This record gives sequence, C-alpha cells and structure tokens, in this order.
Amino acid sequence: MSYHLNSISGVQARTGVHGKLVFFFAVILCMIWEGTMLNAQKSPSSGRLLFVGDFESGDLSGWRVSGNPPQVTTEPVRAGRYAMKTVLDRYHDRVSYRTEVSGPGGEVGEEYWYGFSIFLPDDYRPDAIWEIVAQWHGVPDFDIGETWRNPVMALSTDGGVWRLINRWDAKRNTYESGKKVYGGSHRYDLGAYQTGVWTDWVFHVKWSYGEDGLLDVWQNGKRLIHQTGPNTFNDAKGPYFKMGIYKGWRDPNRPSDAVSRRVLYHDEFRMGSADATYEDVAPGGQSATESDASDPEAAAEAELQALRDSVKAFKVIALSLEPGEIVIQREDSLTIDNLRDVPLDANPPVLREPSKPYAQHMTDDFPPGEAPYVAKGIRPFRFRYFNCEFNYGGWHNFAMTDYVSAHGFNILYPYTRTVEKEAHLPEGTRWMNWGGFIDWLKWFEEHHLPQGRYDILVDMDLVAIHLAEDKFSRVPQTDRLSDLATSLMIDMEHSVLPPERLREQDWYPREAGLAKRAAFEKRYYDGYAQTYISAIQAARKQGWDNISLYGWAPYGRTWGGLERPEAAPGEDFAWNAFGKSIYDATDIINNSVYCFYWSPNNVAYVLANIDSNMRFVNAMPERKPVRPYFWTLLHGGGGGWRWWRGQPLANEEQRAMTAAAFFTGGDGLVLWNWSGTGNHHLPPPLKSDADVMLKEAFDWRPEDASADARPQSFRRYDVLHLLDVDEEKQIVRFQRIQPEAKDRGIGPEYPAYVMPVEQLKAHLRASSEPVAAMIEGMALVKPLEYLLRHGEVKIDVPAREQFQNTLPIMRRIKLGKIHVILTYDPAVIYGGDPRTITLKNFDGHRGLTLKLPADSETRIVVLKERS
Repeated sequence: MSYHLNSISGVQARTGVHGKLVFFFAVILCMIWEGTMLNAQKSPSSGRLLFVGDFESGDLSGWRVSGNPPQVTTEPVRAGRYAMKTVLDRYHDRVSYRTEVSGPGGEVGEEYWYGFSIFLPDDYRPDAIWEIVAQWHGVPDFDIGETWRNPVMALSTDGGVWRLINRWDAKRNTYESGKKVYGGSHRYDLGAYQTGVWTDWVFHVKWSYGEDGLLDVWQNGKRLIHQTGPNTFNDAKGPYFKMGIYKGWRDPNRPSDAVSRRVLYHDEFRMGSADATYEDVAPGGQSATESDASDPEAAAEAELQALRDSVKAFKVIALSLEPGEIVIQREDSLTIDNLRDVPLDANPPVLREPSKPYAQHMTDDFPPGEAPYVAKGIRPFRFRYFNCEFNYGGWHNFAMTDYVSAHGFNILYPYTRTVEKEAHLPEGTRWMNWGGFIDWLKWFEEHHLPQGRYDILVDMDLVAIHLAEDKFSRVPQTDRLSDLATSLMIDMEHSVLPPERLREQDWYPREAGLAKRAAFEKRYYDGYAQTYISAIQAARKQGWDNISLYGWAPYGRTWGGLERPEAAPGEDFAWNAFGKSIYDATDIINNSVYCFYWSPNNVAYVLANIDSNMRFVNAMPERKPVRPYFWTLLHGGGGGWRWWRGQPLANEEQRAMTAAAFFTGGDGLVLWNWSGTGNHHLPPPLKSDADVMLKEAFDWRPEDASADARPQSFRRYDVLHLLDVDEEKQIVRFQRIQPEAKDRGIGPEYPAYVMPVEQLKAHLRASSEPVAAMIEGMALVKPLEYLLRHGEVKIDVPAREQFQNTLPIMRRIKLGKIHVILTYDPAVIYGGDPRTITLKNFDGHRGLTLKLPADSETRIVVLKERS
C-alpha cells in the first residue's frame, strides 16, 4: 500500500512567490512521503499482511525517523530478538518533544488491521503532561489550503491511564473557516496502565468520514471499543501510522513537571488488509480472549460467570419469549448484601499508608472501617468502563478521599494536597481541578459594563481578556496537585433572560423593525454562549484538557417542569439559541442532579434529568461523556423554612439513584460536597433553631410526662427541631417535625422532649453518611459494568411518568439476549408498602408479562432469553 499524489492542477492557479513556495514544499513533502511509504514495504510472510515492522533486522529498516531517532534493543522484547527503545529527554535531546518513527499509510474507504505492543518500564510514573505513544496522522490536502492538524487517532498515556482520541471531519477542507474545525471526536479512557509488562494492542479500522466507518480496539485480547460512524478526515490520502513518544512539552503554558525524561519500548507492529484476521496482527500471535473479538455478548457471558463464581446465590433467569407470565422473586435478585466481603475487582486498587500523618484538621479519628462514609464489607474496586469523580473539599476529608480512591472513584479533587500526599494512593488515580474562576456579575461591574448585557460581549475578545487577567493559569513547577490535574471543571452559574423577559428590558430595541430585533436577540444569546465558550478556550490555552462545566447542561435542571411532556431537542429554545455552541466547546457534560426536597420522587427526578440530558447528547453528531453531578445533601428549594434543607439524603435513595445512573448510557458520575471548616463525619453541632436528622430509632417520653407514661417512638430519618440548647446543663429541648401536621408539628400544642446533649448526638446522622451509600450503589453495578457500558438502554417506563405518579423505579439494559434490570420502590422509606412492577408485552413480545419485586432495597435481576 502506498500513497498517491493528487492532481496538482488546483494549486497551479495560485500566484505570487509565497504561493509558489508553499506549493513547491508541499509537492516535495508529498514525494518524500511517497518514497518513504514505498520503501517501507517489507515482505510479510502472510499475503494478508501489508507491513511487518518487528525490528528483527536489528535496525529501523522500513521505518522513517521523526524527531530524535529511537534505538533498537535486545531487552525487553515482546517476541523475537529485538524491539524498539524510545528515549525522550526534554533538556538534552535535539528535539525536545518527539522521538518517533513513521510507518505505513492507508486509504480512506479501506479496511485495515493493526497490531503492536508497548512496554512501560517500572519507573514510568504518572505525569500531568500527556504523551502520545502511537498515532495515525492525516496528510493535509495542501493544494486547497489545508495544513497539519491533530492526529486522526492517538493512543496516549495521560496521568496514569491509557487514553484514545479519535477525530474526524467530513468537510473537504478542515480549514475552510480560516482555522481548523473538526466535525467531531470521541475520547476514551481505557483504564490505568501497568508498568513492567507488555501491553498488546489490536486495532481494526475502516477509515471513513461517513457512517460506514468502523473502529474496534482490543487491549491484551479484550475488546474495549466498538465504534461505528466517521473516524477520519476527508483527505485524498488516508492516515499513516507513527509510534514512539510525542510529549506535550512544547506548549509554554503547560506546567513544568518533575518528569523530564521518558523511556518506553515498542515491538511486534503488523498491518493487515481487510482480509486479515485478529490473529494475523496480534502481538505474539495471540488470540482474543473471551471470544470478545467477534461477540460482545460472549464478554458479557464471561462477566456473568465471574459473578456466579463469586456470589453463589446469584442466578441468571431463563426468559421464555412465549406469551405468559413470569414472576421474579426477591431471592432471584442481587442486592448489596450479596456483595459484602466479596471480591469485586480482579485487579483491585491498592491503597497504602501515607508517608506522613495528615494534619489533624484534614483527617478524622475513626478506627479503620468505622467512619460513617465507609461502606461496610465492600472490598476495593474501580471501574474499567466508567469514570467517577470525587469532589469533596473542605476540612477533615483526606482520610475519606483516600478511602474512596480505592472504592469506585478514580478521579479526585485534591483540594490543598501536594505531590507528597499522593504517592500512597492507588496507581492510576487522576486529579481534577475545580473552581469558579469568573464571576460574571462581578465581571460586568469590574469592566464598567451594564449588568447582564451579553450582547455587548460579542464584539469583545473575551479569551484575550481572560488570559490577560490570568484566570486559568497553571503554576509551573508547582507541588500542588490541583496544578497537575488532567481535567478541569469550571463552575459558572449566571442566568440568562428568556425571550419574553428580554423583550421587557429598557435596553431592548422594541421600536426597531422585526429583523433588527431578531438580530439583537441573536447577539444577546450568542454573547451569553461566549461567557462559557471563552472561558473554555482560555483554559485550553493555559494547558487544560478534559474541560467540563458546572452550572450549564444541555437540559436545564427542573423539578416543576417534569409534570409536563418532554420537549424534543429540535424544539428547545435554549438548546438551539446557545446550548449547542456551548456543547461543541466543552469535553464532558456535568448535569446537576441535586435533590431539593424530602420526597419519594427524588430517584425518578434524578433519572428524568439524566435521561433528558442523554436525549440531547444523543441527538448530536458527537456524543460527549455525561457524568451527572450529585450532592449527597438535600438542597432545599424555595424560600421560608425548609426543615429538610442541608439534611443528608436517605441512604436507600442515594444507593438507588447512584446505581440507576449506570443504566442511562452515561460515562459515570461526580460526587460533590463542601465541609467548610467543620467535620462532616461527626454529628452536626447542636444550636437553637437548628434541624437535625436521626440515624437510628429510639423511644423517649415527652418532658414532664409521668414515669409510667408510654414513650414516643422516634424513627430513623426523623428530623428534630431544636428549641433550646442549655450549654451549662448540657441538655437540649426539641420537637419532632411532622411533615403532614399543621405548622409541621412545631409549636406549644405539640409535645416537646428534653435529652442530654451527648445522648442526642449519639442518635444523629453525620453529613458524610450517604457517601457510603453511594459507594454501595457503585459496588452493586461493578460486577456488571461491561454489560451496562456496552448494552442498549431500554426505557420501559419513562422516568417522567415514574416521577409524576410516584411509581416504583425500574431500569433496563439489554445486550444481545441478556437483560439487566434494576428495581427500587421509593415509597417504602416514606411509610408505604413494597409494590410489584408489572411489565406487559415485555421487550415488545406480545402477551409476555414480567412481574418484578420492588422495595427499599436496590435490586438487580439478570435474565437471558432462551435460544
């Protein structure tokens, strides 16, 4: 396979010395590529192989050096006698950022297989600056004004994990707008890398900028990616392969890091034609394990078998598709109690002891396993196919953050941590940074602009202003982990006027003609979009990647609107006026799913929010990762006294909504909280007029009641209103809030109670208690994560309907013949009885009725259709 020169007639019409020079160098460069690729052809042993680059000649024959030359070495090798050793030294090499070789190219519209292996030495520690270790690069069409762009596809090591990015563009000229604008991209997190071992890769690609494109990726025989649709640029020449190391040291805005030298190894590269097989190109001639190379359902079967092996009570229920009724019993389901003290991860994260004790104000004094945020009996685990962020700042949280780093969360907000405080955390831990950066209310004031006049912003270079004001800088050579983070969340929560309110403003041109008014409104909403887009662009120029927003999402957060039918993305005003352009700029979607009320509708509310956001995202050409943003406390909507405001969510609800989030097609989730200078792991401070929640039931007599009077029963999750706290006598007087009673049960006509302060504290919930429930929700879906990530979301009962009618929760994922179903009844913890979920004509099969149990447990049922 070789490159072919395009016709140059389109270029010859250019005039002037500059145009002739550009044309001359473009032709020379293409001739170099042509000769290189022709000479790179070796004589592979199989007719299905187009190129073999395994270095068994003892040199770099067949490869073209790009940057510094790699070396050929005899140790370590994946197979045979030789491998390629790549060394990149930032301060001593001739080229400070690249040591690579270039190899064979392909053609757009054709199908290929690629295989190679990479060895990362033991000292290849995680670094804040990415390094591309294999890539497919496009060749620009110079004759129409294109120049070099980012790689079509790049495999990188980034902060301790493997990442893959794939870009495409169907436009003939990626630079037709004067700057490079891609048609879309996919970003994949392929899990933590391992050092000291060879990692084998196989790629099966049909290069296309249309819907017939294909991309399958295997790591060590297991398929991690199956992608259809566009995957390359609309170029005359297809992408060519490169490997070695290309590190992001050139950008002066990127942080200087302790890592200034990298060494790694490549071996066993093969490229096959469309007729090749997995085994033809796989390093060492290995076969794909789990039959995953051709059948994702086989990988799901392996996952189910592993669950059977570890949980003897787990069963897969045979599903007959004939008309009739199938009744699922409670004992047929999987609950969190089935998974306590059960290994959840074949390669569990390892958390070691910190090198130095934490300062007292940054940790807690609980014995191991006794803190309220600890999920009892849940062994360490992390997800392979999902990303979970933990953003819990404030005091007394370092021990909790350490714990969650080995229990489901792989991305952490470091708060005030320094590099020395992270070495003991599990390998592959990644860091995020988070902050407001720009307060637009203050920004308008500081820049002497009328408040809220977004239309004025359209003509301003906001990115330049942000950079001049140093809004997103990263401190070079810092020891703060926040400056070494691999992702950034920007918190901006400024409002925008809907059209009817906009037209009421005294600065609105209501006397102008229809066209001018429409143009003004467009400027206003374009300017509003720029408040977000400019921040993202400025952050990128400062070296930030994986940028997300808090305060904006494709679908606006609402509670009251869920009783109405859902609008389609094409009909949503905000989405079409400014949402799409913000979506195009950001990398990750963080939709807020804060719960506002003490309500049995909370779980359905969360799911309706996520489903609506997924609906908007799935309508776009590029489907970006969605990670809903949870708060484990109740927000409290509206004014006045909200007795539930700031109280921890019920554990049963937190567990259910966490597990159900993995049934929506999203990429994971985020947990947020802030402890200020308090300690969220202790009972809340007792003070007059405060409201506190009980963690356990107890009986107590009203004050002044006789000794033989019957005590009143208090229940878990009851909320008490503190009338008075006597610091001298160390007693507290309180009443029980009764949500359905007049005045909520607070007043002289209701009984009051008196209890010693320390005795009452022993009954109270800590704010961090729902963290344990969230970990339990993640642990419950961990054994089925392949199915949940690769299966198809099936919404049998819309979450809006569950919300409107306070129905039991039911979610389903289907992969091939396998159905994974989650159930939960939100009414039970509010005093209701467990209910049965009845699904008629299940999965479209006429006459087939499925009945499922639902109660306060989050239950998972797995069914498989009979052949």
